[in-house]
Amino acid sequence: MNKNDLINKIIEQTGSSRTEVTRIVNQTFEIIKESVMNEERIHVSGFGSFQPVKRKARTGRNPQTGETIRIKEKNAVKFKIGKEFDEKINK
Repeated sequence: MNKNDLINKIIEQTGSSRTEVTRIVNQTFEIIKESVMNEERIHVSGFGSFQPVKRKARTGRNPQTGETIRIKEKNAVKFKIGKEFDEKINK
């Protein structure tokens, strides 16, 4: 499912206008991105949480050549599934 499919599903289930649903979905994703960029953890009860993490620089290996390479430090986002959601998908 992509973002457009999500928007269509919400329209189907709520009867709201495409313009309004698109605006809300886009704004929701923007708020999540801004919060993570500001190093805030976002917890959605029953769903899960998004948490910013820093991946340390490390040594890796180029799989094509076997050459040792240096991988730079990187900011990433970790998603941890919520207990209720985990229980539902693992019945």
